[in-house]
Amino acid sequence: MMVVDPNAHKQQVSLFNERENKDRKHELCALDEMFVSSRRYRSSREYLELLKFISRFRKYAPFNCALLHFQNPAIIPCA
Repeated sequence: MMVVDPNAHKQQVSLFNERENKDRKHELCALDEMFVSSRRYRSSREYLELLKFISRFRKYAPFNCALLHFQNPAIIPCA
């Protein structure tokens, strides 16, 4: 007969070490910041500026260009 400890769930060891948990928290904060930044593109004018910015960086993926624009809208492409 198998006996199950009712407190077994309290004794489980974390699958991730503290460093991985900190990295995960940092990643989640970065995602939250990105979503907050994306709210500014709700107006047509701001969205058009984003599209113009993306069109200047033809060798980059649009998502990566959007990330660049979130970080610094004043950057320019260079060869």
